[in-house]
Amino acid sequence: MAKKSTGKGIFTKIAAAGGKAVTIVTGILAFVVILYSSDVLYDTFYIQNQAAQNGGAAKQYRPEIIDDGSMPLSTETLAAVNKDYRAWLTIYDTNIDYPVMQGENDLYYASHDYRKESSLTGSIYVSSQNSADFSDSYNLIYGHHMDSEAFFGGLHNYADADYYDQHREGLLVLPGKVYDLKVFAVLEADAYDGTIYTAGNQDIAAMTEYLRSLSPIRFDEKTANKTEKILVMSTCQSARTNGRFIVIADARERTLNTQQMANAAPIADTDPAAPADPGMNGGNPQGGGQSTEVVETSEAPLASFIDSF
Repeated sequence: MAKKSTGKGIFTKIAAAGGKAVTIVTGILAFVVILYSSDVLYDTFYIQNQAAQNGGAAKQYRPEIIDDGSMPLSTETLAAVNKDYRAWLTIYDTNIDYPVMQGENDLYYASHDYRKESSLTGSIYVSSQNSADFSDSYNLIYGHHMDSEAFFGGLHNYADADYYDQHREGLLVLPGKVYDLKVFAVLEADAYDGTIYTAGNQDIAAMTEYLRSLSPIRFDEKTANKTEKILVMSTCQSARTNGRFIVIADARERTLNTQQMANAAPIADTDPAAPADPGMNGGNPQGGGQSTEVVETSEAPLASFIDSF
């Protein structure tokens, strides 16, 4: 005689089926996680690799005045490749050694390289509010924070006292003009800080006093009290959505001889009457920058909407 199925047997079968289902779902989830992790790793590798390639390719255009002879220079100036080129920024013994671009707004070069090609790494670029010739007293330069320390990824090193002491000098090379840079302040700020993120002609004494009030990580009173032109280098903070890490330098114009002026590499003709390249963010923005006092606003600058990498 056949045995009747018991309730216990039914529950055992259900439990076994449930166990198999859980195993299948777990396997699927694990596979999805692996795929996602692989994609993230690939994207990270791709972005970091792109940053290295773009930075390396641009260095063929370094002005001779800062070249150490280890790399042959192109006979073509970068301004001939892209009229949005404004200057070359170098901080000695760091990875910061890049051309400085300027777009019609503060978003374009966050996603385009020095050749105007779309790029997740973007470029180092000066605020569209600033004058193209850096004649303003307060100049804002932006760059993405890269984990490889490319672009402005290395700015966070300035939080370390020894690093700060050993990497305070650099150059900003313009056509026929050179500024010697000396870092004097390091601080964390908010992207919505309308005082820090208002470029142009500012009251420098009032600005340095405001910087003191923010409890900076590093601050050299002697240099701050003598500065007449400020260069701000700003990048994102990964720990804060609107957080920014800022390194500030005094910019002092150097007296050049005729040969040095030639080595600074003249810019290509930027006749404002000339038509812009079709489909490109070209032009020769001169920026507003007419303020003569520190301005505070509640509205965030365009650059505050750029995500950190």
